Amino acid sequence: TSITREAEEARVLRQALQDGERIVSLDTARIDGSFVSDRLSDEERDDPDFLVLVESMRESGQQVPILVRPSPAGNGQEEGETRYQVAYGHRRLKAARRLGQPVKAVVKPLSDDELVLAQGKENAERRNLSFIERALFAHTLVGRGFERKLVCDALAVQKSELSRLLQVAEAVPFRFVRDIGPAPKAGRERWMALGALFQNGNGAEIEKATDEV
Repeated sequence: TSITREAEEARVLRQALQDGERIVSLDTARIDGSFVSDRLSDEERDDPDFLVLVESMRESGQQVPILVRPSPAGNGQEEGETRYQVAYGHRRLKAARRLGQPVKAVVKPLSDDELVLAQGKENAERRNLSFIERALFAHTLVGRGFERKLVCDALAVQKSELSRLLQVAEAVPFRFVRDIGPAPKAGRERWMALGALFQNGNGAEIEKATDEV
């Protein structure tokens, strides 16, 4: 509910101040996305709550800061201007851009592992990823060489569930996943069944599926 969300946002702000963290206002043009994507949704296309967030920020301002780190050395730095990389708060960042206003942020020097854990923690607490979004997130992290234990921690899953996520991400070609979208109501079983069809199908069948899409 909105009351629960507002209480949680107030708690986060208090904790940030208690920890001595400084909340700064940043130009959204200086902030890059995380090095690993975790969303298939495109603002309001697959995320109807995005417009609610935009209107809330328009009327009441941004209540909870996003978390960013200084961009890794050599990653798009401009002379005399620090760039940042977002760990969590991608939707709030997009909403601020839509409104053409600066975004409130806490800046922390995070390692890659810490950024991934922070990103996963936000997804678990605020707007859960769909099964296929979690599968792609896990697959990307493993492909980048992150330890599987860290990936499990970031997604708050056991090793067995991580194996199922990776199995689907490897079985279903990304072009189909992109066209289907986040499919929040599809669930694990349907995605695993689709993955099995691709694994067991022949080239002609997959070509036919491509034409159909």
